[in-house]
Amino acid sequence: ASSRLSAVAIGPIPGLLRANLQYRPQIVPGLIFDSKIESTSSRYARYNDVSLPAVTTLDAGVRYNTHLLGKPSTWRLQLYNLTDEYVLTPTSSGQLSSLDGRHFEFSLAVQI
Repeated sequence: ASSRLSAVAIGPIPGLLRANLQYRPQIVPGLIFDSKIESTSSRYARYNDVSLPAVTTLDAGVRYNTHLLGKPSTWRLQLYNLTDEYVLTPTSSGQLSSLDGRHFEFSLAVQI
C-alpha cells in the first residue's frame, strides 16, 4: 500500500480574476460610473479537508465631482456585494472571516 502525501497549500487562492471598469459619460462632466467583478476559485482553509467554494462578487458605484460652496467636492455612492454572496476567507492566523452581505456607502468629500 502506498502512503503518498499530497502537498496542498492552505489559504492562498489558486485562481483569482478581478476586473475594474469605469465609464465617464461625456454628456455629464464630472460623472463617473465604476464597477468591480471578482471571481475566486475554490481553496482550502486551514486543513486540506476543509474546502471553501468558488465565488464571484460584484460591486458598483457612481461618483460626481463638482463644487460645493466654491470648493471642489465629490459625492459618492458605492454598492458592495450586489449578489449578496456568502463568502468565507481564511486569515493568516488560520481563522475564517466572512464578507459582509449586500451593503452600500454614501459619502461627500469637500476639499477645504
